[in-house]
Amino acid sequence: MKISDIFSRQSVYNSERNSEAQRVAEKQVEQTQREKGKPGEDRVSISPLARQFKQISEIVADDEQTRQARVAELKGQIEGGLYNVSSTDLAKSIVSFAKDAEF
Repeated sequence: MKISDIFSRQSVYNSERNSEAQRVAEKQVEQTQREKGKPGEDRVSISPLARQFKQISEIVADDEQTRQARVAELKGQIEGGLYNVSSTDLAKSIVSFAKDAEF
């Protein structure tokens, strides 16, 4: 066996390893591009926490709208003289408040 044959085999082996490494690197680049989208294309990612904040803000907004509607309804009843308070309900509320406050 000639020394030149050993070096040529080694260069073929290195060439094959380099080609394989290059293919793996190209696959990784392709995978990254697929995950990120096309080059020059912008993407937005919303975290689960941000989604939860959005849901909470929608719930709060709905509650605020419901409260405002109830206040407007009661205001209309008071102005029209139609608002009646049950004396029993009022007494229960006063007693409940006194128990909770523990004067």
